[in-house]
Amino acid sequence: MRYFLARWTLLAGGLAPLWAWSATYPLPPAGDNIVGGLATVTARQEETLLDIGRRHDLGYDQISTANPGVDPWLPKGGTRILLPTEYVLPDAPRQGIVINVAAMRLFYYPPARPGVPPEVVTYPIGIGREGWRTPVGQASVTGKIKDPSWTPPASIREEHAGNGDPLPAVVPAGPDNPLGQYALRLTLPGYLIHGSNKPWGVGMRVSHGCIRLYPEDISRLFADIPVGTSVRIVNQPWLFGHRQGVYYLQAFQVIDGGPDAHLERDLGEWIARQLPPGTPVPWQRILQIAQAGRGIPTALTGTEQQIRTPAEAIQPPMDAADGTAEEQAAPESSKAAARFWYLPVARFRDPGNAQKVMGLLAQMQPPVSSASSLANGVLTLRAGPYPSKTAAAAEAERIEKNLGIRCGAPLLDENPEKDVFASGETVTER
Repeated sequence: MRYFLARWTLLAGGLAPLWAWSATYPLPPAGDNIVGGLATVTARQEETLLDIGRRHDLGYDQISTANPGVDPWLPKGGTRILLPTEYVLPDAPRQGIVINVAAMRLFYYPPARPGVPPEVVTYPIGIGREGWRTPVGQASVTGKIKDPSWTPPASIREEHAGNGDPLPAVVPAGPDNPLGQYALRLTLPGYLIHGSNKPWGVGMRVSHGCIRLYPEDISRLFADIPVGTSVRIVNQPWLFGHRQGVYYLQAFQVIDGGPDAHLERDLGEWIARQLPPGTPVPWQRILQIAQAGRGIPTALTGTEQQIRTPAEAIQPPMDAADGTAEEQAAPESSKAAARFWYLPVARFRDPGNAQKVMGLLAQMQPPVSSASSLANGVLTLRAGPYPSKTAAAAEAERIEKNLGIRCGAPLLDENPEKDVFASGETVTER
């Protein structure tokens, strides 16, 4: 079996750090508004959810909320981690910068370029903490500052002094500057889009109202954004999605300034404005999604299989040894009915190259869900799950056509870690 990298040689040549990958997606066709796709990875020993999140351009709240029950500081090697890398675009014009504070994500729509399909780039952000709310409204970029100094306002200096951490009148550029290396000045007085000298705060409510990005993300955004770019800041904890005839709901935790405490009333009124007249409303499902606020687009309509995808079906099957007594005692016919098929994609010795391919799979339309497993120093990447062998084989053809990757034969999930590659054959990475 051969695997070649002709479609992404430039990506693999001279690999950047693992966290250098950013989420850039082609805009969906007219009428649809969902980009990306869910994926899973296996936590490595001694890495945190913050490490995993940054490597996949996810903020702290985003990855931790998507993985309830997983210790964010010590997730334990071998733990399956869900990557919530699927997004319903904010309900706003697709131009310039759109920031959804509820999702803690920034979406940038680059200007149209001849011969290039329209795209959207999205980054995780940190926003204002309680009492220092990031304002919503319209603005524009008025200036770009490299190596900015920071002049903290009197209110912030008083707060720091009261905490025994006095600030100077001006914090010079450098590693101690909370603005990081780049800042975008806005028409909103006193507010910036900037980097941070404390990147692990991205994806949290920690700022005094400004919008923080990872250092590697602000450097890209800074290079791409022209002065005058429009900036629209919205607070949309509920997003109504549509993809290929299926309706989805993506819900985040409601923060201050959002819908009030009357969740059922507000949600009912909102959803009634979204669904076409006469559409059956799965109200209990909608309410559960909103109350959980996990930020995962979940199907509301469609076939049973579509409703399970991507929110539930993406989760890899549990190993038999990890199941409950009832699961292990289930009749064989019951177990067989619940099986899914997986598609062996490739093996890698370099985790960075494996991550690049996972990113490419996630950017296909529709996206391909994938996960990796490590054995004897080699990462095996597999796509799935699929409801049938035929569906998996069809996906293999699509992957080869789009990415030039020749996948292995589909396998049932009864032994997903099985080495399906020819003895001694490993991906040639260049």
